[in-house]
Amino acid sequence: MQIIFGWREFIIEKYTSTEIGIDETVLPKTQIRLAQEYFHLFFIPFFGTDKTWYYHSNGKWLVLKPEHEAQILPKFYNKFTPWYQYAGILLLLLIAFGYYIFGLASAIKSVNDEETHLQITKSKYNTQINHLNENFYIGLENRANGSIEGILYLKIDSIISQKLHCSLINPNKSYDITPFYIDSLYNNRKSELDTISITKQLLLQAIPIKNGEQYNTSASGISVYDKRYSVIELFEHSKPYLSKGNKSSFNTDGNFMISFKNQLDGGQIIGIENSKTTKLNWITKFPIAIPIGCSTQDKNDRNSIFELNGTNYNAEQPFEFILKCLTKQNKKINYLVKGTASDYQIEEIY
Repeated sequence: MQIIFGWREFIIEKYTSTEIGIDETVLPKTQIRLAQEYFHLFFIPFFGTDKTWYYHSNGKWLVLKPEHEAQILPKFYNKFTPWYQYAGILLLLLIAFGYYIFGLASAIKSVNDEETHLQITKSKYNTQINHLNENFYIGLENRANGSIEGILYLKIDSIISQKLHCSLINPNKSYDITPFYIDSLYNNRKSELDTISITKQLLLQAIPIKNGEQYNTSASGISVYDKRYSVIELFEHSKPYLSKGNKSSFNTDGNFMISFKNQLDGGQIIGIENSKTTKLNWITKFPIAIPIGCSTQDKNDRNSIFELNGTNYNAEQPFEFILKCLTKQNKKINYLVKGTASDYQIEEIY
């Protein structure tokens, strides 16, 4: 792209010679104009340089002679340059200020979104902790200076009053950990595992007080092997554990598809209940099987993914519905699904 720059002029003011104090004996009465020379970039003024006085003579504009210019009254001679000669600089400042405001607004929104998510997470953990049983696993994380120092899982073996007696599972890695993998570790090693006893109150205190990767585990976290741990996950063995699948789609005719990934035991969906504001029509016939989970986080593993299809969906229209499910033991469980076809969340409701 060619960069266009250079010097141009604009007229600040127009006068007559007598109006600004030049005697007619020195210069016959004529038109006078004051011009401002400025540097421009893409024809946008950035700053002024010289001011020049011109007079009209025989159809031409000529530079005023020094002896004529000396007679100009001070109030005219000291005329301020208009602000718009700095339009380019002001525009750059305005853009910079706009970026600052945008960044500030984005930061505030991020904090608000994080706080909202944190409150939702706390509420979810509180509900799950109040419904714990011997099938639950509890994920724990120790984090310091934004880095994961350790991950452990607890398998509840028994609950006596408010005290949980648990087996300690060390997955020996901090990535690609799935509920199915933890369940397999427990079943293969349960006779060798260390044990620990904690209270529900301690679990509630160990819920992270900050989201993201920058928090440090609170001193009120659960103490295991001389480290403090925060609660990062709770899931129940012997039933499906659903999360968002690997893809979704919708078109202008209102047809849509959303997918789900199961991370634990299989089961079946026996029906769907739309909220009062959700008008989706479901094509999928129920009941349908929920496939058993897999031991990796690979969202392209089709063995643990299933899809639901429907009609009457408008692009990015929010929806909310409940998946009514059965475990292999015919226990009823419900999952709340809400969001849009491209961004939706799933959580168990009690």
